[in-house]
Amino acid sequence: MTEKERRQYDAAVGNLKTRIGEQFQGKSVSSHLRTLERYYCGACNGETREGIICCLEALQTERDFACFLSAQEALQKVKGSLGTGFSICRKNPYIILYLLQRIEELHQIFQDKAYRAVSLLLGMGSRFEMDENYGADIQSKFYILFDQKYRNYLRSYGIIREKLSAVTGEAQLLLYPTSGDLHCGGKNPYDFEWKGKQYVYKPRDMRVDALLNEALILFNELLPEELKLPVAGITLLNDEEHTGYMEYVTYAESMSEQNAASYYRKFGALLYFCKIYGVSDLHYENIIATESGPVIIDGECSFQKKITMSKRMNDMNLDVFKDAFLLPFRIENQVYFDVADERSGTKRKLRFDDPLIRENVLEGFQTAASCGRQGKERLGQKYAEILGTEYLARIVPMQTSDFYSKMEFCCREYQKRGEMICYTAEDILESLQRTFQGARIAAEPLQIKQGLIGILEHDFFQGDIPMFQVKNENGKVTGLYADGSLMFSVEERSFKINEWAAVLKNEIEWWALKEAKAKVEELFR
Repeated sequence: MTEKERRQYDAAVGNLKTRIGEQFQGKSVSSHLRTLERYYCGACNGETREGIICCLEALQTERDFACFLSAQEALQKVKGSLGTGFSICRKNPYIILYLLQRIEELHQIFQDKAYRAVSLLLGMGSRFEMDENYGADIQSKFYILFDQKYRNYLRSYGIIREKLSAVTGEAQLLLYPTSGDLHCGGKNPYDFEWKGKQYVYKPRDMRVDALLNEALILFNELLPEELKLPVAGITLLNDEEHTGYMEYVTYAESMSEQNAASYYRKFGALLYFCKIYGVSDLHYENIIATESGPVIIDGECSFQKKITMSKRMNDMNLDVFKDAFLLPFRIENQVYFDVADERSGTKRKLRFDDPLIRENVLEGFQTAASCGRQGKERLGQKYAEILGTEYLARIVPMQTSDFYSKMEFCCREYQKRGEMICYTAEDILESLQRTFQGARIAAEPLQIKQGLIGILEHDFFQGDIPMFQVKNENGKVTGLYADGSLMFSVEERSFKINEWAAVLKNEIEWWALKEAKAKVEELFR
C-alpha cells in the first residue's frame, strides 16, 4: 500500500463520519471498519482498494452503512481476475448502493455463504461482468443482466427450498449456494444438511446419475479391493423433473505419496469405466479428489454409445481435466491436491505428466481393463439394461466458456447482438448435426436454427447457459430437449438393445489388448 492510498482511505472514512456521524449502533464508525481497514492495508490489490474507496464515498446514510457492513465480507471473498468483488465497484459508483442492497438481501438468506451467490451472480464464467476497459455505459448493461439473474435466482431458490422442505419435513431448512452455472431460469445446485448429513440437491433430471451409480457399483464388484471406487449415494425425488440429491463429498487438499499413488491408480480404473460406459465432460468440476479415490459428482453426460465404440480417449473431454494442473486453476478446483512427503511432510505440486500420475493411471486402467474383460458378460448386460430405461442425458454442443464469451459480447456490443446470436445458433446447429449424424430428425435445419435463436435470445438476456439434453428410450435417442422442453424428435438408427451387449463385449476385449495402452498413453503427451 502506498502513502497516497493510505491518505485516500483516511479521507474517505472522515467524509463518511461527516455524513452519518462518529457513532453507529453504539460503536464508533472506526470500530465497525477495523476489519476492513486491516484488509485495505494488507495484501489486496490496487483495484480492490479503489473499489473500497468508491464504496465508502457512496454511503450517504446510516441505512447505506448498514448495507455495507452486511455486504463487505462477501465482497472480500468474491475472487476474480481483477481482484475481489470490491474491484467491480470502482468503475461504476452510481450503482454501488443498488449492489450493496442486493448483497445484503443475499446475506440475510445465506449468511456467511452469501459470497457464493454473489460470485455466481456477478460472474460470467471465470470473469466478472465488467472489465477495466469498459466504460460506465457498457457496465450498466451488465448490471441489467445482473438484476435479471438476481430475480430469477431468488425465484428458483424459493421454489427449490419449498420442495426440499416438503421432502425433509423441515420448514426452516437452510440451503447454501454452490458454484457452477445458471440454467433454466436461474436454477443452480444447493448444499443442505439433514439429519446430521450433508447433501447436494441438483434441479435437473438425475436419473442418468443414479443409473451410472448402479453401473459403478457393479463395476466395483469386479475390481480388487485396492481399486474399488467410492460412490456418492443419490436419492431421486418423486417430481415431474426427476430431480434428486446426492451425498456431499469432502475434498482432500493434500495426500501422502502412498495415498496419491493409490488415488491415481483408482483414477485410471475410473477412466476405463467412463470409457466403457460412454461418460464425457470429465473436467475438474465434475470429479472430486478424496482419500478414498476420485468421485464423479456430475454424471449427466453418460451412456454415449459413440464414446463407448470409439478407439480413442480424447473424445471424453479430458483436456479440461488437464487444466486442473495448470497454475491459474490449482486453487479453484477439487480434483487437484498437494502431495506430502511422508518423512518431512513437505508438500509439492504435481504436473499432469508427473511419473506418479502417469504410471499409476496407466496401471489402474490396465488392471481395470483386465477385470472388465473377465466380467464382460455382466458389464454388457448392465449397459443393455440401462439403455432400456428412460432418462435425459446432457450433451454439450458448445463449450460453456464459449457461451459466456458470446453472452458477454451481446452485452458489450448490443447493436451486434442479433448477428452474434445468429452465428452462435449456426455453430450449435452444426454440432447437433454431427451428434445426430445418421439419425432422422423431425425438423428442418432452418426451423432448428430459428428455435436456437429464440433459446439464445432468452437465455443470454437472463444470464443462463442453455441446457441441451437427449432423451433415451428403449436404447435409442428419441428427442432433443432444450432448457427442459422438447425441441425436436429424433429417430435414431442404432443397435437394438439385445445386440448392444454383444457390441460392448467387443469393445471390452479391445481395451484389454496391448495396443489399447498406447491410446491411454496419448493422454500424457
